[in-house]
Amino acid sequence: MDVRTASPTRDRYDRHVRRTRMCISAGAPRHRLAFAVEEALRLASLPGEDEGRHYYFRHLRVTGLPMSGDRARWLEIFQRALIEQAAQAVHGSDARAAAAPAVFFRSEVEALEILLRRILARQSSSEWFWPIVTSPSSVAAPAFIASSPSRGTTMIPAVVEQIRATSASWAAVAATIFAIPRLDAVYLLNAVPARVAETWLREMQGSIAHALGTAPIISSPARRSVEQAMRAFGIEDARTIWLATLAVVLESPAELIAGTAVSRARVALRKIAEGHVDGTLVELSPTSYDSASSESSSVAGFEPYLRMATPAPASVVPALSVDRVSLDADQLPRSDSGLATAPWFGSGLPTRAAGLFFLLNVLQRIGIAEAFSADLGRVDPQFAARLMQRFAMQAGVDPDDPIRLWLDSLVTGTAGAAPLSCDAAWWPSNLRVSRTAADVDYLVRIWCLGVRLWCWRVGKLTLRAVVCRSGVFSVNRIDLDVSMPLDEADVRVRRVGLDLDPGWLPWFGRVVRFHYPRRGELNG
Repeated sequence: MDVRTASPTRDRYDRHVRRTRMCISAGAPRHRLAFAVEEALRLASLPGEDEGRHYYFRHLRVTGLPMSGDRARWLEIFQRALIEQAAQAVHGSDARAAAAPAVFFRSEVEALEILLRRILARQSSSEWFWPIVTSPSSVAAPAFIASSPSRGTTMIPAVVEQIRATSASWAAVAATIFAIPRLDAVYLLNAVPARVAETWLREMQGSIAHALGTAPIISSPARRSVEQAMRAFGIEDARTIWLATLAVVLESPAELIAGTAVSRARVALRKIAEGHVDGTLVELSPTSYDSASSESSSVAGFEPYLRMATPAPASVVPALSVDRVSLDADQLPRSDSGLATAPWFGSGLPTRAAGLFFLLNVLQRIGIAEAFSADLGRVDPQFAARLMQRFAMQAGVDPDDPIRLWLDSLVTGTAGAAPLSCDAAWWPSNLRVSRTAADVDYLVRIWCLGVRLWCWRVGKLTLRAVVCRSGVFSVNRIDLDVSMPLDEADVRVRRVGLDLDPGWLPWFGRVVRFHYPRRGELNG
């Protein structure tokens, strides 16, 4: 359940079965065996599932189950059947997917993003797995074949609702929509009834009025889509405001928690209508939103693509191999030169800085969320990434470590040197406010000091002791997963609770999870 919206949210480990048929003898304990099926499906694990991978099976046939319903034996047989089926799975964008017995996506959001792209591109989505993707919780999902634009557009609100039901909520919707190259905002919003957009706005709007301390930011290419919506629907239309709100959330997901996203969107729309955004004249020509879309590669997770390591040796069991394949060429945004620009999808990447994201829990405890609610993120949208990058550098993480490469791609340019009027809430709660004015770099150093002091005073831990540990790193547009061997668990880290799942962190823009498999189960 999402506490902000009182709406149900799904977990990546959920299992959904559309139809089940059991062949048993007349005297068999039917209800007991039905429960055994549910339990075996729930307890079985799939390759890469802890890193976000989602599987869709056309059918699964399991034989040789003992009629006694022996739990250990049933789980063993189901596990083997699922592993064998998963080994045959191909990516859902693969040309072979329509005939494959199983398909996978790197995350549930990736599946919905690909589907949304196809709908907006007026392409058919008639493969067998799309009804399952769009109705994962239905026992008998209605058939869906987007063979015509009119039928495809009716699915847009449902797809948006499914993305909204994930852990990252509206931040995931914003990242997905604005990652679509050359987004046709009019086609998208025409599929959204005004009353639905009004409902979404009420959900995103906070119940308490907040003072807007700084001007809102809507950057390219999201601004082009917002301008397109303004021309077609007007500045007061709920659909225009909803799209502008998503653009604000894209820049600062913390606005959702603060309850200021919708208010900032309205201010941004007025500024665009006046022809100025952040002091820069906005050209409102009819072709302004059709200009080069290469800038989309820097928005919503389209960071520079990390070249994966060489594939695992053939001796690795296929079911435990890691996904090292980028999106297919027809799914990638293209720059003016025609070259595909891949988003960052790292899966199963070995790292020696697996403990770096333990520090997110420290930041939470010394007040980073409150600092972002007080507009720290507006001063520098990359502030959280700069902090993590500084932690990695101070801990001596190698520059070619996947985590360092990812963080370096998030931080563009240097921190601003202009002095800022410091809000007291921008300071770590374990340090006394020492300045009324400072620049961004100084604030980064102050927060680094606050984290180091907390680690030493509470856990007698140095920064290097927390950060430098072996593991496996996976990241996509919304999720960040780190797996570390269970036998290397550090009691000092455990005692102060740094290894607990942070979950959805609006100020960091990711859902962060930690996993502790046995060494033989560690993918990487």
